[in-house]
Amino acid sequence: MGLFGPKEPKVQILKKSAEKLVLSFNDFIKDKSAAQAYANEYAPPPNRVEFMDRVYLWESIYIPLREKGGWVCIKGGPGNDDRFKIEWKVGDEIVVATQDDWDGSITERIKKMKT
Repeated sequence: MGLFGPKEPKVQILKKSAEKLVLSFNDFIKDKSAAQAYANEYAPPPNRVEFMDRVYLWESIYIPLREKGGWVCIKGGPGNDDRFKIEWKVGDEIVVATQDDWDGSITERIKKMKT
């Protein structure tokens, strides 16, 4: 069974540590040739993700996937000042998720509580 169960094979873990998880959802991009053409406009061509692909990955794939897993949005997300930053309540922890504006990867960090 994978990170999100057997039906979600397109999610890649780029980095994993005790306090940080970096995920790539780029396999969900539907028009890969257009996305590659966009990336090729840069020299050297990086793994650049077009803005609307970032919106699609964030709002249609990532957020519903986490909500389905029982995560509760407590701050941020679509319709807020920073569309690509969200705070989740996960059990007793607060997880802050952000999307990289270049490659579309999503970083989740456990928020340190002030004592």
